[in-house]
Amino acid sequence: MDSYFLIITAGFLGKNKKSPKGSSDSNDANNYLQRGIEYAEEGQLELALTDFNQAISLDSNYALAYFLRGVTYKEQGKFKSALTDFNRVISIDPNDAKAYLHRGIIYNQHKKLALALTDFNRVISIDPKNAEAYYNRGIIYAEEGQLELSLHDFDRAISLDPKNAKTHLFRGIIYSNLGNFKAARSNFKKAQKLSKSQGDTVIAEKAAHELAKIQR
Repeated sequence: MDSYFLIITAGFLGKNKKSPKGSSDSNDANNYLQRGIEYAEEGQLELALTDFNQAISLDSNYALAYFLRGVTYKEQGKFKSALTDFNRVISIDPNDAKAYLHRGIIYNQHKKLALALTDFNRVISIDPKNAEAYYNRGIIYAEEGQLELSLHDFDRAISLDPKNAKTHLFRGIIYSNLGNFKAARSNFKKAQKLSKSQGDTVIAEKAAHELAKIQR
């Protein structure tokens, strides 16, 4: 599962042992949700979905269950189903930043940039310290050729999450495109160092490739 899912679920399991409100079956719904989280963290996504479905059947307004089911669908590449669940979360709680974030990521993946940008803006308005929202908005600005805006968002994302290797990588690419090769080189080296320490070979290889391009 993606790291964001694990962060959300770890926080839920570690801090929130209370049942959701509004249903006489809420305790059972909570139990199904917790077991579904455990299945998801083990990579048993179909079993996780079964439990998230059961939690929702017991509590039709259980926003967290819809969100986690949506993340699971997203992980499986079932983007239409994921969008339906994120939309449902937002209908229950219009200030749920994580639902807007994941919906925006799907929109961006499908080149619906205007919709994605709207969602990332919404995340930032709700949660101004959400590094992922700044990172993803920076990607959109870069795709649209708005390099200074992209750089500003990557700066903000790094100030909030300085150990995120991919943000250093993409900030380096922006600096390279702007002709600031010294800053680009520094960012690619930082991305390499962080990604190697985190075991992320994909980012490490991309950083090395970008670094080689500007050192020719």
